Amino acid sequence: SWDQSSTGVSIYVPFDGVGRLPEQDVQVEFRDIGFLLTIQKDGKKHWYKIPNLCNPIDVGASRKSVKTDQVVVKLRKQRASSWSDLTDDKDRQQRRREYRIQHGDLKGATTEELLADMYKNATDEDRAGLRDAMRVNREKREEDARKATEA
Repeated sequence: SWDQSSTGVSIYVPFDGVGRLPEQDVQVEFRDIGFLLTIQKDGKKHWYKIPNLCNPIDVGASRKSVKTDQVVVKLRKQRASSWSDLTDDKDRQQRRREYRIQHGDLKGATTEELLADMYKNATDEDRAGLRDAMRVNREKREEDARKATEA
């Protein structure tokens, strides 16, 4: 899991017994838009990598905090802002969609075609939200139709 403030991002990586390991066995390598956490335990190397953070970070001000059963990777944002997600995947998808609407296969598309494309390219969570919105809209139209026939 992760959370953020305007100046930083904290990523919580669970790992049983990490707090009992020597400091040199828990390392984080920071990059401008990513990081690599490596944990050496019982002769095995475990890693957690995010190579495409939503926005650049201040490598020198970022750090790790080792707890009993988790590592907290604390990233300092290069500039105060609110990230749309931990990675840049959503932002890149949105930019691609906007390009398609302005210049590509969705240029001049009807609302129905835009909604169909949105549903096709949505995550399961986004699809559930779209289905709920469609259900609410349908119920409102049915209610309005009932009121119109009663009047």
